Amino acid sequence: MPLLANPSLTTRFAPPLWATLLYLVVLVAMLLLGRWQLLRADEKIELIERAEVARLADPVPAARLDAAAAEQAGIGYARVAAHGRWLPSRQFLWDNRAHGGRAGVEVITPLQLDDGRLLLVNRGWLPLSTRRERLPDVSLDDIAEPVSLGGLMSRPSRGFAQGEAFVADAPWPRYLQYFDYAAMAAALRADVLPAVLQPGAGDPDARWRLTSNWQPAASGPEKHYSYAVQWFAMAIALTIIFGVVNRRRPPSDNAPDDGPETR
Repeated sequence: MPLLANPSLTTRFAPPLWATLLYLVVLVAMLLLGRWQLLRADEKIELIERAEVARLADPVPAARLDAAAAEQAGIGYARVAAHGRWLPSRQFLWDNRAHGGRAGVEVITPLQLDDGRLLLVNRGWLPLSTRRERLPDVSLDDIAEPVSLGGLMSRPSRGFAQGEAFVADAPWPRYLQYFDYAAMAAALRADVLPAVLQPGAGDPDARWRLTSNWQPAASGPEKHYSYAVQWFAMAIALTIIFGVVNRRRPPSDNAPDDGPETR
């Protein structure tokens, strides 16, 4: 005679409606966040590939770029060659730029082209002292002659920066939170091409160069893949927990009654 399962040991899956709805909302959110991280990884790969293609292209003279072309060159990381003179008296310190785990700034120096317009050049990274009011030395007094340089154009994003791009009446060089090209043009009192030149490593004159810190993507796709795995793993863990918690034993038919009925 086959053994019958003990009814008291069987369970059934019976989650309440509110718990099911909450589980579905959280699960969908986790899956969407994981998918978003995968899309961000694809974007980073595209940026890196776009920059590599641009490095192999022939350079476009900066003097031929108008404002619209400069903006498109920054979006596409076009390779650009420039010739002009530094304007060291009015420089910007692009704030919150880390390098090797240290806080610092990247020095943005205007280069005056032959037609009088200004091209913003990222000369590189400098560490900050413990006192922000102590501005770093970014002088270019020893370079009075015109310079020729080349690199990739970029359009740095604003990110999460709030408020004004910089304090309008601050001493030079001024801390820069994000690139507001119209405000920078007003402060520099000249037409400014709406993009930033990120110089290449092969320029012969390196006296103006600081520590190279710029990358087409601030972080590689690996970080986003890691975040995606974490979100998907959390979704799997949530499903397991939801299933275990909502397994219930059915009420037993052999439960004792409350005793004989009284009249």
